[in-house]
Amino acid sequence: MRLLLPPLSIQPLVENAVKHGLLSRNAGGTIQLSITRREGFTLIEVKDNGKGMEQEKVNQLQNAAQSEKAGIGIPNTNRRLQQLYGQGLSIVSRVNEGTTVSFVIPDR
Repeated sequence: MRLLLPPLSIQPLVENAVKHGLLSRNAGGTIQLSITRREGFTLIEVKDNGKGMEQEKVNQLQNAAQSEKAGIGIPNTNRRLQQLYGQGLSIVSRVNEGTTVSFVIPDR
């Protein structure tokens, strides 16, 4: 099966994991990118063991309007995925443990 990945869908997630998750720690950390084929969809995950976020910050990112942030960041990526597939990013984060940002691409 061939997967058509939307342009600039993974890059902003990796950049945010580096900038906000890992570079803010003295010891650095690890980013894991996984693309997993499942029944009916493909799961794309970017996971880091950085500083993590409070749930309030996660909610702000998932509900941010386009005008709140310039460029191609989490809010714009989320909005594009919602327009293309009807669902956006899933963000799970724990302070001092890290963050996992994922999305699915349904089979067409």
